[in-house]
Amino acid sequence: MSNKQYTTAEPQLRNAIATFVNIFLPRKGYLVTPVLIAINFLVFAIAWSCGYDVMKLGPEEMDQLGKHIHSVVQQGEWWWIVAYLFLNGGYIYIIVTTTILFIQGYLFEKYVGTLTFLGIYLAAGIVGNIEAVLFSNISPLFHTGPFGGILGVFGFVTFLMLTQQIKVSAIHGGLIFFVSVLLSGYLKGLDENSVGPMIISLAFGMGFGYIQYVKLKRKKQLSHFSEI
Repeated sequence: MSNKQYTTAEPQLRNAIATFVNIFLPRKGYLVTPVLIAINFLVFAIAWSCGYDVMKLGPEEMDQLGKHIHSVVQQGEWWWIVAYLFLNGGYIYIIVTTTILFIQGYLFEKYVGTLTFLGIYLAAGIVGNIEAVLFSNISPLFHTGPFGGILGVFGFVTFLMLTQQIKVSAIHGGLIFFVSVLLSGYLKGLDENSVGPMIISLAFGMGFGYIQYVKLKRKKQLSHFSEI
């Protein structure tokens, strides 16, 4: 490779590295999303350090871990209900979930507000996880994980788009479609026991979107959200 080709490639490499690093850097309008992404990777690293083969974490390993968590929740360690939100079943799973979370945060956190975004993510995920613990017959890791919170945010934003509170540009519409495809691909792999918690999380997000819509309507601020 010539010196000229090296010179051309170096800025591209630097830009790629800078773009990747920016995913994890909190800033105005993108404050809580990188923190959530970082926690997912931190928990993933902790699982690896505890001896779980995260590169080959399959259904059997997930089920063993899930049953352990399921039992400690029933024994009173309810904080695992929140921990579920950051457990990922393998490296492909964490790549998909953090990619979707990044797109959601990049598009919507600055418009709906950091606290609202975080509140919906946590609340929807927790509600779905509670349903999984109380009514599931298999590992809740198959049900929710980060997808509970992701679906909550997706439901919230979807309702606001349907009521035209958020106007979406063409390029951002393409990103939302990409997220929809990823979600549909994941949901196709679920069995009937997994549907309940997912529906609960999605419905919770849409219900919160309805509450937000009513609030804005009463204040006559129906154009509160800008075009994205």
